[in-house]
Amino acid sequence: MQRWRDRQHKVEPDHSPSRRLDTRSNSTPNWDAWNEWADAKIANALAVERKAIVELLASEMSKALDDAYNDLAEEARSLRIEVTALQETVEQLRSIIKSEKAKVIDLPNLLRRAK
Repeated sequence: MQRWRDRQHKVEPDHSPSRRLDTRSNSTPNWDAWNEWADAKIANALAVERKAIVELLASEMSKALDDAYNDLAEEARSLRIEVTALQETVEQLRSIIKSEKAKVIDLPNLLRRAK
């Protein structure tokens, strides 16, 4: 019974327009905090994308450099083999020249015939 009486005497809140909280602002809204948050989100997204691109470029450049190095190493091996073959040929030619220089040429003596 006491509860019923308390409810009867309880004051109901006043919902009249004059008692409501005015949430409208007379000035323009300040978006600085939101702009900073959005800029930070964009910067973070760009940093993640930039990191991924840099890693991809580094990987591709490393592969290209490895391929170029392997190609050059193979070319150097091929050139060494060719140089060795040419050195052997030069040595053979030198020995031929040396043996030819050692040969005595028997030319007819033209002076004996004339007498």
